[in-house]
Amino acid sequence: EDTQLLLRFEIALVGLGVWLLHGVILSARFAAQDSRSTLRSVAAFVTLAVLIGVTVYNLSQALYYGLARVFGVERPGGVGGSLAQAAAEPVTGVLVYGAAWLWIARSNIEIDAPGQRGARRLYTYLVALFGLAALTIGVAGLLWVVADALTHPPVTTTSDWWRDRTAAFITAAIVGLPLWITHWKPSDAIDADEARSLSRRL
Repeated sequence: EDTQLLLRFEIALVGLGVWLLHGVILSARFAAQDSRSTLRSVAAFVTLAVLIGVTVYNLSQALYYGLARVFGVERPGGVGGSLAQAAAEPVTGVLVYGAAWLWIARSNIEIDAPGQRGARRLYTYLVALFGLAALTIGVAGLLWVVADALTHPPVTTTSDWWRDRTAAFITAAIVGLPLWITHWKPSDAIDADEARSLSRRL
């Protein structure tokens, strides 16, 4: 455990150094040129996609460990120990990647700035996409569990299997639903320009 902790600390230091050089020092030096750069926008949204995906996954995992324990599963996902110990890694992931998500979004998308409509739309629909993906996985997984209940395959003989799978898919849906609802708007709630926008069609 001490070796793993030291390795993670070293990786964090290396990452911090690379980020400070490229994300702070060089970014500030070439800010004027970068403001007109297409590559900067592409890099920002690729980074955001990774951060949103990892944050959503870790939040789902943290809730899954808690709900599975409430359902009486001793080792949800094969992870034993106390609930605090089991959820420590995904909760840390939510805090770190979630903070980076908010920071990158705020630093690259000025909500009230003119000329930022396209960036705001792309960001909004990116979050909606991840929310819908998590919701879909959760609902489809619950239907899968129901199908298994009807067909009784050999792997489902233990009660822990049912409770474990149910908890996992419920938490995926719980995480995905609010993200999708708050970022996706029906066609009659938006203007014609946004309805025809590339980001929405994508």
